[in-house]
Amino acid sequence: MRGYFTSSHRAAEARLGDVHTAVLVVMGTGDVDFPDPAAEAHWIQQRLGGEVLLIDGAGHHPHVEHPDQVAKAVLAFDRGAQ
Repeated sequence: MRGYFTSSHRAAEARLGDVHTAVLVVMGTGDVDFPDPAAEAHWIQQRLGGEVLLIDGAGHHPHVEHPDQVAKAVLAFDRGAQ
């Protein structure tokens, strides 16, 4: 369990090559799981391309906290990715 809460990108980075689709990174700016949620989102974006959506004030579950905002962004992203 201790490894789950580390800030290392090693495990995620090992799997990024398996992603072969358009990516929308959705993060809450108040996500306490990350010291800098925006930096995390952009770290993923830099490796996969795609887009970043930062939900101001949302925590670790922005899709639950701001479902309308996230749904609207996902639908717009999906239309653009087709």
